[in-house]
Order: sequence, then C-alpha cells, then structure tokens
Amino acid sequence: MPYASGRVFWDGEFRDGTILCQKDKIIFEEGKVGSGSSGTILPVPVNAHTHIGDAFIATEPTGDLPSVVGPGGFKVRQLTNANSELVKSGMRRAMEYMKLISSPVFIDFRESGSTGVKLLRESVPESVFPIILSRGHNREEVELALSISDGTGISAESDADHDLISFSARTARKLGKIFSIHASENVREDMDFILSLKPDFLVHCLEASEDDLESISRLGIGVAVTPRSNYFYGKKPDYSKFIDHGIDLMLGTDNSMIALPDIYAEMDFLYTVQKGINRISPENIVRMVFHNPHKRLGNFLSQLNNLFLYFPNVALSSYEIVKKSSLYEKKVIRIRAVEKMH
Repeated sequence: MPYASGRVFWDGEFRDGTILCQKDKIIFEEGKVGSGSSGTILPVPVNAHTHIGDAFIATEPTGDLPSVVGPGGFKVRQLTNANSELVKSGMRRAMEYMKLISSPVFIDFRESGSTGVKLLRESVPESVFPIILSRGHNREEVELALSISDGTGISAESDADHDLISFSARTARKLGKIFSIHASENVREDMDFILSLKPDFLVHCLEASEDDLESISRLGIGVAVTPRSNYFYGKKPDYSKFIDHGIDLMLGTDNSMIALPDIYAEMDFLYTVQKGINRISPENIVRMVFHNPHKRLGNFLSQLNNLFLYFPNVALSSYEIVKKSSLYEKKVIRIRAVEKMH
C-alpha cells in the first residue's frame, strides 16, 4: 500500500491526515491523498513482553509466583521435560494467534539459551515478527545465544550471578543489541545494581520503591507491565504510579501458559482494573502499545517502521481501541514508496 489516510496516530496523538513513504522514510501529511477510503491508522502494536515458550503447557500452574516461574519451579520443570516439537508447536500456535488478531510484533524473553532461540526461529509463521531476547547459564552460552538473538532478557537480578548478568549486559551493548531484565516483580530487588546495567527497558517493577521509580524516570528507562499475568499471581498494583513518575509504560502479555498473547485484551483489562483504583486514560493506554515501544526501542524496531495497524472505514476513539478493538475489522498494512503520489 503506497499510503493510508484518515485518523492517524502519529507521534503519540491522533491527527487527521495521511501516512506515506518518501525517499525510504515514513512521513505524515495533513489532508487526504487520493480518492480511496479512509480509516484509523496506528503504528503496528508491540507486545512488549512475552514468554511464548510455555504455550504448550496443559497442566494448571497452581501455587504462588516463585513456585510457578521461579528457578526450579513449575515452568522450568515443564520446559525441561518437554520435547522440542511440543515446545515448537505451542509457540507456533501462539504466533498464529497473534497474526490472526493483527498483533504480529512481540518481544519474547526466550529460555534455554541458543537452543531456545533456534526453536523459536524455526517456528515463526510468515508475517510474524518476533524480537527474541536470549539468556545463558554461562559466558559461552550468553555469547552463543546473543549471536543469533536480538538481545538479552534476564529473568531477574536475584536469579543469576551478578557477574554473569553484568557480562550479558556488556556483551549485548557491544553488539548493539537490546538488554532488558525483570525487576522487583515479587519483592524489591537491588535496583542500584539493576540500573547500573543501563537496561533498554525493565519488566514489572511492581515492588520498586518511590525512590526506585524516580531513578527509573530520571534515567529515561521504559517499563513493560503485564496486568493479566500480575493478577493471575495475586499481584494487584496501582499502575498509575508509573505514569505519576513520568515513566513510559509498555504492555505485554507475559506467560502464554496463563494468558493469551492478546495485546488488545491486555489494554482492555488494564483500563478496567484501573478504573476502580486510579483511572488511566484510554489515550495513555493506547500510547503504551502503539507509541512507547517505538519511542523507546525505535533503533531496534526500525525494520518494522513501515508497518501499521489499519481499521478501514471507521474513525475510532482511543476508548474504542482500548475496549472494543475486536468489534472492528483490522489488518496490518505495509506502507511502500512509489514514484508518484498524485
């Protein structure tokens, strides 16, 4: 598609106009181009935190957060005992679902080192775009996994040796790749150490102190939160605290064994639970999915900057996108350059 006109979400706000590609760059122009239909257009949504490797798990994950996803816990045992084809089939189903609902871009924290990265890459359907963050149990495995992944995603500061975590961060930066880490999900962790690693973004930070949040904001680090997963594990924070501190939030769906990788359901859930605590506006929630990931991770998502979500023939409000996206036809489009636009 050479262009798309209508209600365009551009630079974090809705504007009436057209997006098009000129000289290999996506630009916005006021006004409509051509005589075709209009719609609502947003940058491709980014599911900023997933673990689709556990999508195959059929057994109910009972227990608290550490016993389910901590070291040696339920999830680790399930992954250890599963054969590769079972894991791949689960990941493929998860990705086909994301493709079906027009949410094909996701940032996956992949377990199992280089083997885990390979299994995911072998499972990717056409028109699905994973950003794969790997991890390793030793320096050799960290380097090997990073050679074929898009960056490093550490489970938690308390789950691994600090020297290995620091090595992972340095190696990712040296290669120009993403470094991210889970932080203070269940209890407050060593945020001084975590922030010294200069992560590209953090995950969770539910138990971060006010001083921690102020430091995260001052350093300009984004945070990915996963409300449905948090509630599953009994964690019910007030997410407005991040916004109050000026932190750019992103949304993810976390473990596929407990929550479908449906970023639209995540937006709906966040709005609903916050309305009874401290309301987060639909406009803010739309930014978490369609703007903040591109703003914070643009250098790593640049190959996807011509992908957009298109709702044909409707001009949707932020509230409709957050609460009622599934009622409307939507598709992912790619804006391509042409020699003449008029």
